[in-house]
Amino acid sequence: MKHESLRAMISSLDDAREEGDTFHMGDAWDVTLHAAHRSGGMQITHVTSVSIHNEHIVVMTSKGSRFVLDVEGVFGFGQEPTKGDRTGRRAGFA
Repeated sequence: MKHESLRAMISSLDDAREEGDTFHMGDAWDVTLHAAHRSGGMQITHVTSVSIHNEHIVVMTSKGSRFVLDVEGVFGFGQEPTKGDRTGRRAGFA
């Protein structure tokens, strides 16, 4: 993935703030990063910030974890309301 595509993907998330080469996620959303390399998939949940560097990104999570990934391995982001803000359809039949 190219830097422009990565920036466009992150910018399209609701409530993401850009500060130079770092994007900070809003508190109302839980963000998951999806990446893969050589048929191995990886999901990083609870993403709070993504910093874009030359050929890699640094991902920070709400649990204090830090991941460094090759830009080429990132292929998507998931976003859902945080636990207290989940509204809409409920499981089961209504």
